[in-house]
Amino acid sequence: MTDWSQIYQLKGASPSEQEPLLDILARKYWTPIFQYLVCRGYSEHDAQDLIQEFFAFALRTNLFAKANKRKGRFRSFLLGCLNNFVANESRKQSTRKRKPAEGLASIDELAEEGCVQPGALVDPDTPELQFHRAWVQEVVRNVLVALEKDFARTGKTTHFKLFQTQVVLPELEGERPPPLHQQAGELGLEYKEAANQILTAKRAFRRLLEKEVRSYACSEEDGVHEQRDVLSLMRLERIA
Repeated sequence: MTDWSQIYQLKGASPSEQEPLLDILARKYWTPIFQYLVCRGYSEHDAQDLIQEFFAFALRTNLFAKANKRKGRFRSFLLGCLNNFVANESRKQSTRKRKPAEGLASIDELAEEGCVQPGALVDPDTPELQFHRAWVQEVVRNVLVALEKDFARTGKTTHFKLFQTQVVLPELEGERPPPLHQQAGELGLEYKEAANQILTAKRAFRRLLEKEVRSYACSEEDGVHEQRDVLSLMRLERIA
């Protein structure tokens, strides 16, 4: 389900119908919003409180139903709504309790799923760039999870192992890979066969990345730009 298909379902939906849809959006955007708020100077505790209150407010007011695909990307709309909400909350200067809205995931649940990473370091970028980086990381993580599952289902586990060790980890984590001939031998493969498997994995990664990015894009042209941004921001040009 794409962002926009969820948004369209929110329009005219009852509160009970909105809850599961809003919960999906909260899980998808929790980490980018958290990184954004911490980069703006909020403590991790206050950032978590604000996120809970923001999505509770969105549920009460059916806020996201106001988004319009013709006016641009949903996450730009989301960030604008968040900024307005934070400004209003700052003016109120009221004490918030860390209690999630009924029907939405709690902080503890999201932490268990890896959606919330309180100890994660925040890069010294602008808050907007940090938000975008965190979103890109989430996209890439989803694609790699899907790729691993797809290869496991089709009996291509060595494809993923080679791709992860020789390409993904060196590009994303800066890890030095073992010589390809060495890893190929450990997997019972010839050098050329291992190289071909990496090429196959790269092509599969690009296809899945295109599919994932399209689920966020507001148009075909925007999808092309989104994919280019993802590749450049995460230094993934060589991967794909």
